[in-house]
Amino acid sequence: MNRTVTRHQLSSHRRNPLMQMRQVPVGEYLSAIIFLCIGLIGYYQMLPNYWLAIAMLACIVRRIYFRIDHALIILEIAGLIAILQCIIGPLLMYRSSFVHHRYFMYVDAHTYFSFAIPGIAAFVAVLCLPVAGNANAGLQIRDSKQMDRLGWFLFAIALAGTVGSYIGLGFFGYLLAQFKYVAAICLFMSNNRFRWPVLLAVLFSGYLNAAQHAMFHELLIWGTFVGSFVFLDKKRSHALKITVFASALIAILTIQGVKAEYREALADGKSPNLMDSLLDVLWSLESVYANQDFQQVAIARLNQGWIVSRVMQHVPDYEPYAEGETISTAIAASFTPRFLNSEKEGAGGRANFTRFTGLQLHGATTMCIGTLGEAYANFGKDGGILVMLILGGILNKAFACFVNLGKFNGYFLLCLPLVFLQVIKSETELIVVVNHLVKSIVVVSLLYFILPRAFGSKHKSKRVKSKRHPSRKIWRPEVSPAAMAKQ
Repeated sequence: MNRTVTRHQLSSHRRNPLMQMRQVPVGEYLSAIIFLCIGLIGYYQMLPNYWLAIAMLACIVRRIYFRIDHALIILEIAGLIAILQCIIGPLLMYRSSFVHHRYFMYVDAHTYFSFAIPGIAAFVAVLCLPVAGNANAGLQIRDSKQMDRLGWFLFAIALAGTVGSYIGLGFFGYLLAQFKYVAAICLFMSNNRFRWPVLLAVLFSGYLNAAQHAMFHELLIWGTFVGSFVFLDKKRSHALKITVFASALIAILTIQGVKAEYREALADGKSPNLMDSLLDVLWSLESVYANQDFQQVAIARLNQGWIVSRVMQHVPDYEPYAEGETISTAIAASFTPRFLNSEKEGAGGRANFTRFTGLQLHGATTMCIGTLGEAYANFGKDGGILVMLILGGILNKAFACFVNLGKFNGYFLLCLPLVFLQVIKSETELIVVVNHLVKSIVVVSLLYFILPRAFGSKHKSKRVKSKRHPSRKIWRPEVSPAAMAKQ
């Protein structure tokens, strides 16, 4: 009965989406208002910074906790990462006795937080603005046609991308290969009888890739995205949520505890067993994190703020403000294919890091000044806060566009994790964010428009059904995906 009522409400929403957009409850704006207030207080430093940091973390965690089982929380995950790396990490560093020759805060807490708190608060506040239709995302996916067939088709695309990455397709091949996660989510949402084995197999392949390259960010992000879809569209108990959240925290802490030693072993030419290392740390997790040296290293890894603080110290005294140069370069590089401009700037961040921090990187080490650092490097304190506000608005609008397209076909909702894969990490630079956002949208759109029959177009489905059931009222989409994208 409840599912029938929900489907009727979803159908009404599709027939008149503008009406639904006007009926967004005022409470949906509460998180955005809270973050804006915190940002204003932080800008003028009217309360202790640790109060504001704890309030920001509590607000975003609460939002994730209460939305995870009925809405897509991709934007909230982006906000959580930004708060952890640019607010909580620096706060722990300021309050720690840890002294390192490079990894320390280069400006005082008042100077840093008067920029970082309002900058991140503005970014997260706009991310938290309500997106009409997000609450019905799970039902929209399951209501789409030929989802089971689409899942296997996406696996074929992922296989082609994996092969293509070995024969020179580069980033395009990488994007196609990531469709294996989208395919696994698709089969899970379609209730395919093999959904659990397929989902676990895909996650295990991500584990093997992490073990081979000692890079765990992608596995953690995809694991979070997959988990959010598993929770979607079904009310979960508080006990289950708390258990899953606690397990995720323990998993992250375990990986943090093992990855430094594991990377060193790989660099020395050894063949360490990642699973054994993880289990060793897991069984002794309390003693590992009680070690003061490890605590200091863990804080240094979490803290993106030391780089931002170095930028604040170096610019404009030793390097003038870029005044939008890196932003225009990122946009131009993202929209220009490499074969048309072989000298365009690539991702990696070494050039901007050296330029805006004055620090040198040795060997193959790669570091980025991050979106917050790049915002300051271009326009200073006030302009940087405005840049973060605009960036959050762009990500919110891109997310809303895909949710809107998802009303026509659930494929677009399934592809949201792929589109935001590199976008949600605050330690990346704008060239990485814009490049991934633009190219992933192009790939997702091309696959849909080049091979429409594989995606279960509802136009086709309704024509077939109308022949078999001429008397049944069928919902007819009012606009096409192309028209939706222009809105």
